[in-house]
Amino acid sequence: MRIPRHIAFVFLIYASGIAIFTLFRVLLLGVQHEQIEIIQNNRLDILLQALLMGFRFDTVISGYVLMLPLLVLSIVSVIGKDGKVAYLASTIFVLPLYALSFLVSSVDIPYYNHFHARLTTVALTWIDTPTFVLGMIFQEWKYGGYIIPFAISVFLFSFLLVRIYRAITAKDDRARLGPGHGIRTGLFSIVCLGLLFLGIRGRIAEKSPIRVGTAYFSDYAFINHLGLNPVFTFVRGYLDDLDPENAHIVLMDEAKAIELVQDYLGVPRRSEFKSPIARRRTFSDTSLRPNVVIILMESITANYLQRYRSREKLMPYLDSLMGHSIVFDNFYSAGIHTFNGVYATVVSYPSLLRKHPMKGTEMPKYDGLATSLKRNGYTSIYFTTHDEQFDNIGGFLKNNDFDQVVSQKDYPSREVMSTLGVPDHRMFEYSIPILSQLHQAARPFLAVFLTASNHGPFIVPADIPFTSCFPEKEKKTIEYTDWSLRYFLEHASEHDWYRNTLFVITSDHGASVDNTYEMSLSYHHIPFVIFAPVLQKRNGYYDCLGGQLDIFPTIMGLLGVSYTNNTLGIDLLRENQPFIYMCADDDVGVLDHEFFLVMKNTGAIDLYKYGKSELRNYSSEHPALVDSMKNYVCSMMQTADYLIRHRLVGGEHGPPPSR
Repeated sequence: MRIPRHIAFVFLIYASGIAIFTLFRVLLLGVQHEQIEIIQNNRLDILLQALLMGFRFDTVISGYVLMLPLLVLSIVSVIGKDGKVAYLASTIFVLPLYALSFLVSSVDIPYYNHFHARLTTVALTWIDTPTFVLGMIFQEWKYGGYIIPFAISVFLFSFLLVRIYRAITAKDDRARLGPGHGIRTGLFSIVCLGLLFLGIRGRIAEKSPIRVGTAYFSDYAFINHLGLNPVFTFVRGYLDDLDPENAHIVLMDEAKAIELVQDYLGVPRRSEFKSPIARRRTFSDTSLRPNVVIILMESITANYLQRYRSREKLMPYLDSLMGHSIVFDNFYSAGIHTFNGVYATVVSYPSLLRKHPMKGTEMPKYDGLATSLKRNGYTSIYFTTHDEQFDNIGGFLKNNDFDQVVSQKDYPSREVMSTLGVPDHRMFEYSIPILSQLHQAARPFLAVFLTASNHGPFIVPADIPFTSCFPEKEKKTIEYTDWSLRYFLEHASEHDWYRNTLFVITSDHGASVDNTYEMSLSYHHIPFVIFAPVLQKRNGYYDCLGGQLDIFPTIMGLLGVSYTNNTLGIDLLRENQPFIYMCADDDVGVLDHEFFLVMKNTGAIDLYKYGKSELRNYSSEHPALVDSMKNYVCSMMQTADYLIRHRLVGGEHGPPPSR
């Protein structure tokens, strides 16, 4: 069967565009050739994988450019028109779009040479001084010289485009298609439109299309960056800038905010660090190097536990485990989304209203838990049941020193039960030999787990020795989550690494089972349990105020590992904080041991006595307390925004602590 000429026309343009995009990628590789020397054993496989990843991102851009021409030409072909005007219009349509793409690709190379990041809208920061910027570019020949590959690429593409147009439109082949050509052409067109749509989406997985984080598959930053298309990163950055969720917050004066945070955290105003909140944490005993396992249970509120209001035995195993663990009773999630919990736990930075901290085109490198432990010889791994690209978690974690991310792609396909991937206990089961292998490598490990079964669709496997006490499927999955936790710890106890491991059990966020207030406290009040056979002397219940930002510093304190704390979290076993705060998208909540302040996006402020679920607003009676709570949360969030925008969240902003 002959391929319809409009399909051949679009495919040849696509192939030409991909070829030129690839040439730009090879040019960047040549300019950055010294980066290849950093790669251990000069691994050709990951270089080829990066080029293949680049093909996927290039296809996304080409797909957007070619979708309209393919649709128009398909319609013209199906109805049997000659369509020379449509071919000419399509040619005129794609030329400037590809030319603009090649311009971005050319500018990206000197941009990457300077910033070691692909082009984003950050480059527009200097748009108000174009003369100055253009002067810098063209006064440096190696930057201005990149106008040459742009000119060559446009000339080459124009030449190919004209040749393709002339070859395709030279003859009218409608007569040779024979009877039924409209049906055959229509079927061809539908298939090709579907393939092009798939190319635009970039991935087959249903949970998420291709994202910047998809390119982060290796331990080498340059290899990850090489797979990206700068047009993709620039457009993605522009769309992120338009999203109100990503607007910079303005809650108070930045200088005042930083000074307040320094006072809260006990940081001197003058410091050896560039970051205004960085402070040394030094411990004398550094001999203890236990493994660290953090289990983030999906949607588990403290209200499910009998110690915190539950009248039902929803989680009997965790209830019993708390009796011989370190337990923090007043512990809260940073936000109401999974990405809030993962982000706050691994890097100790707060939720900033509706902003998604892991989806930005530029992903900062934080001096977080995995990074600090890596300096001390740890290896880090993350396990999730489903697609790692959901919420861009996989890319974010790989950019922040997680050596491996295990996700749905790694499990046997027969074990995948829903869009949430495999059941929780299968993830735990799969992890045991991997953790044992890490242990055999004689390096301590950090392992972070994110369960998912306690989230719709609520599915409990039938082929396991688990029997629920509840008929409701929601309660069954809570009980199954608890059973899976027990399943994991009992199987782990059979291995050598078990007794030398800190098991940190918490949640990504709670569940809205108590809606007394506009912000559901049960959505934020979560368990924080540290079960550590190696640290039994510290077991007990602690009533200090804490949150997910405090997990990293508290773990480091338990490990006795010296480090620089460049976060807004504290060590809950050594430090105190007057309040704890959290976000529910547009709303902000602040707690002390008695009062709950709710700051709504409308500007309204309510102050409640939450211990007895009172609905009376005490704000007018305690104006000083309201001001203190507001200053605390606003200064913390404003300082976090400042540090992120000014790239002061990494570990390069001060000398590492001496061991």
